[in-house]
Amino acid sequence: MDWNLKLVQTFVLVARHRSFSRAAEAAMRSQPTISGQVAELEKQLGFKLFERSTRSVTLTREGARMMEAAERALNELSVTYENIRRTSAAAREHVSITCLPTLSCGILPRILHDFQATNPGLSVSVRELNNEDLYACVLSHEADIGIGVQIDTPGLTFQPLGEEEMLAIVSPDNPFYGAGEVAMAALLDFSLLILPQATPTVTAFERLARERQSVTELVQRFSQPETVLRMSLTGVGVGLLPSSYVTVQDLDKRSVLRLTAPGLRRPLAVMTSDRLSLTRPMEKLTRLIISRIGDDTRDDANP
Repeated sequence: MDWNLKLVQTFVLVARHRSFSRAAEAAMRSQPTISGQVAELEKQLGFKLFERSTRSVTLTREGARMMEAAERALNELSVTYENIRRTSAAAREHVSITCLPTLSCGILPRILHDFQATNPGLSVSVRELNNEDLYACVLSHEADIGIGVQIDTPGLTFQPLGEEEMLAIVSPDNPFYGAGEVAMAALLDFSLLILPQATPTVTAFERLARERQSVTELVQRFSQPETVLRMSLTGVGVGLLPSSYVTVQDLDKRSVLRLTAPGLRRPLAVMTSDRLSLTRPMEKLTRLIISRIGDDTRDDANP
């Protein structure tokens, strides 16, 4: 059978919307056109795809099987197209990255500067996202490369960068100011200032609180590391930020504390979609990220 891709796409659109009128609106075509295309496909197939009534449109048993196969085929076409597009001349000149805000204003600027200095014909775009949205962005192929906290997820390939140390930031009037380090349990009496993706940090402190039968004070979440930093330095609470961000800030060293007993670290990784091929620029940039951030986390682990 010679498949008419337009008819198949129309069928999928109606099946997803469960409505001919809503499918017509989504496709910006008339309802009679949509109905006619579905009818033509049913004629070619020799069986009904939908049960129609005045109130609803539902898939027949055969229609449900066709829908499953059609979505799978269209997805394969989409992935194939994206792979071809990535190897075209235009795609070879651009790499898109999504990463955590702490990395984009921490170590990433130096990496991108060096990458573009040695690859003057290439361009790089960066999008800041929290970890959950970052994963979705790479999975949907909106970004070529993601850099974030590793949480093994189907559909993504990870290249570990090592574990990054989390540090505490305190104001001059904090009793631990100038101490250099502090046991995590000692911070249970303070308001903790964290970033949205810092759920493992909260979990670690909650575990300590349960062990010591104490209650953690207010946990405040802020979208940007700069906000956590400024709130911490003015005494609103104790900020918890990764070393890659803290070390590039112009801070009074007495305000920065290492966490001990047991300490906190986060596993970082470069992630790519396991369905899309890497272009040469993507491979080059990935290697540079692994080299730079990987070296930093190894040095951080052995101060």
